[in-house]
Amino acid sequence: MSRARWQGVNLAGWLSQSSLSPAHIASFVSEADIRRIATWQLNHVRAPIAAHFLWDAERAALREPSVAAVDRLVDWCERAGLQCFIALHLGGGTDPTGHLSALHREDDRQQLPALWGAVAARYASRPETALAYDLVHRPSGITAAAWNRTARAITEAIRAVDTRHTLVVSGADGGRPAGFDTLRPTRDPNTLYACHFYEPELFTHQQLATVAHGDAYREVVHYPGSAPTPAAYPDGAVGEYLRAEVGRRWDRAALAAALDPVLAFQEIYDRPIYVASFGAACRASRRSQLTWLRSMLTLFKAHDLNWSYWTYKGLGFGLMDPWGGLTTTTADDPTVGLDYDRLALLQST
Repeated sequence: MSRARWQGVNLAGWLSQSSLSPAHIASFVSEADIRRIATWQLNHVRAPIAAHFLWDAERAALREPSVAAVDRLVDWCERAGLQCFIALHLGGGTDPTGHLSALHREDDRQQLPALWGAVAARYASRPETALAYDLVHRPSGITAAAWNRTARAITEAIRAVDTRHTLVVSGADGGRPAGFDTLRPTRDPNTLYACHFYEPELFTHQQLATVAHGDAYREVVHYPGSAPTPAAYPDGAVGEYLRAEVGRRWDRAALAAALDPVLAFQEIYDRPIYVASFGAACRASRRSQLTWLRSMLTLFKAHDLNWSYWTYKGLGFGLMDPWGGLTTTTADDPTVGLDYDRLALLQST
């Protein structure tokens, strides 16, 4: 797997975490967007795709025309010289079938090898540099042992029909760095191991009304700086993994410490690491956003980590149009056009 580092951007809020209506799919991302990204000194896009959008659980088959939308994306990327990471997203939208939306259901887990086998068979003939397969976006609701078994089963199903394209495996616990303590390699030689980095989440997700524990994120948090004390939050508003952030000073040293489980895995197994998503909400203070991003990119470069920024457009994080038309704008919200400051930092590495 010898090549330049993967540096890219997520296409979130398009084929997952959205209405998935034909109008939205046709308008939110176009080939012109892919051509624009290709001019940004990036080499790939990562596209989270809702599992129920892609897979008909009753027929145990890929859905048309859903998969046709993925075909178009792969074609656009290939023409633009970008690699396309297909990332299976469980949840994050309305599932009309009630199927294939959660890892905690054994029936859902058992469908994943067949789904990925069908995807891999469809794209097996594409060039190695055209595609990669990200098995599950931020695996959660599953024990580490069960996820390690599931990742191995999916890998075997893919490799039965496609031996060439790179795979991506995140740790359990929502893909957080701590999940690397219990993540085990699948033994496939062409696999990236991924984390999703948003520490401290009370900073990176502040002022986002759509996230879990919404009350917790109403507090203004600066970086470098400390999250407010527990007394600042409503009862029950801060989950266990957030509580560890409260009252602690967050700076570059703290971010480096949060990466320790990932770096230990990298050293023990000598495997490449991919930060599949990272970013700070556009409503964080401007100076804090850019300082946090600079800290993260410095750490990635120091430890030779691959990465994909969250996200191209929308969901309160976008490089282009941070809200993607999902909220009423305010005077201090950048909502249209390109954020040249954040893009310049991404290009600096």
